[in-house]
Amino acid sequence: MTPDAKTADRREEAVGSRPPVRTAWLDELRLLACLAVVAVHVSGEAYARFGPIPSWEWWLANFMNGSSRAGVPVFAMISGALMNARDSDPATFYRKKFVRFLPVVVVWTLFYGTFDVVAKKLSIMEVVRQFVANGYVYLHLWYLSMYVFLLLLIPYLAKLRFSTQCGRRDWLILVGLGVSFSGLEWSLEMVKQVWGITSGQWTRTFLQFIPYVMLGSLLSNSGSGVSRRVSGLALGTALVMSWAANFLSCRYLGIVNDALPLSNSSPLVLAVAVAVFLFAKSRGEKSANSPAWLALLGQCSLGIYLLHPFFIWLFRRLCRGTEVDLLSGGWMVVTMILVFAVSLGCTMMLRKFPLGRKIC
Repeated sequence: MTPDAKTADRREEAVGSRPPVRTAWLDELRLLACLAVVAVHVSGEAYARFGPIPSWEWWLANFMNGSSRAGVPVFAMISGALMNARDSDPATFYRKKFVRFLPVVVVWTLFYGTFDVVAKKLSIMEVVRQFVANGYVYLHLWYLSMYVFLLLLIPYLAKLRFSTQCGRRDWLILVGLGVSFSGLEWSLEMVKQVWGITSGQWTRTFLQFIPYVMLGSLLSNSGSGVSRRVSGLALGTALVMSWAANFLSCRYLGIVNDALPLSNSSPLVLAVAVAVFLFAKSRGEKSANSPAWLALLGQCSLGIYLLHPFFIWLFRRLCRGTEVDLLSGGWMVVTMILVFAVSLGCTMMLRKFPLGRKIC
């Protein structure tokens, strides 16, 4: 799904004329995380209808949601696994990686901003206000604004991780970032007071993903690590606990969506993310290189993430006026597979062009 796949692509292209080498277990994680994100967005509506819908339908949504909420944290862990000592030079990192990610943010913000105006009939001012308040113009684009801020801190996380000393210039940049974050938060608060636009505190969202980045870096370099059997058992236990916690939260607290057991900062989501990361790593240590089909999926992960909400909307639009609800019952599974496949196909076509490779 994510920019870390772009980072890996460029890192691999730097070796010159040699064929690119990709790490199989990381591409497997990208594939699983992409499927997880699509599953969350497909099953979210049914999950939120706890009570009015049949029990089996809600449990299917619970299974899809509870099994998939670790998708974005896993992407953050992959970013940590790709972090190295060379990333500890802020000037080089910003020039080579941070700046290259900005076209992704600009292009897809414009795309979905236009979509909001044309398809959802929002005014341009409403779209601008939404961006100011939340940092994104369409719900899933929160990841882009979060990742921009996370990228700003990666050099300092790399210094901490690889014990690289901070110089005077590093401290000046770090202080500048701190002042910028504070200034932006102050500005958003002023916007709230003057115009009544409530800030979604989007400049703080990235903070909860810093532990995932550091865990990904530490666990990816932990030698032989945990065995496949142990990590698989831990993953199964964490998933069962997530499904149960989701049910108890809905049944007795009336809380659904991104709260308590489902939030990115939830201990259960953390446990699932770490377990699936270790499970993939334990499977992949004997065969490091990705086969061609897996490498292709890994390269397309960011595009799949960016495109899939559009196709969810499009397919539902095409079914409007019929009795088919693509986000309910067994249709959820069909929709997940179809949306993933079409998003993959479109990403593959986009990546045939130079601009497409820069933005997905």
